[in-house]
Amino acid sequence: GGGYICDTPGFSKVDFEFHDATMIKNYFLDFKKYSDDCKFGYSCQHISEPDCMVKSKVASGDILKSRYESYLNFVDILKTRKEKF
Repeated sequence: GGGYICDTPGFSKVDFEFHDATMIKNYFLDFKKYSDDCKFGYSCQHISEPDCMVKSKVASGDILKSRYESYLNFVDILKTRKEKF
């Protein structure tokens, strides 16, 4: 299954078809092209792992900081939702 995540002005609620926070990284296509270069490869969540290429690209400006912050926000939303279920 595929899908897109859009950040559109006027929308105040985000809803996902899945509840696993580890899946959200697959929807950030600008992250995917660097994921293979992470120390932990596909299993890297791009949050606290050492030698993460995605975090390195955020620091260098190749990935927008705002995109990375949105990613972290979505991960937090999904983790919070999972705790409720």
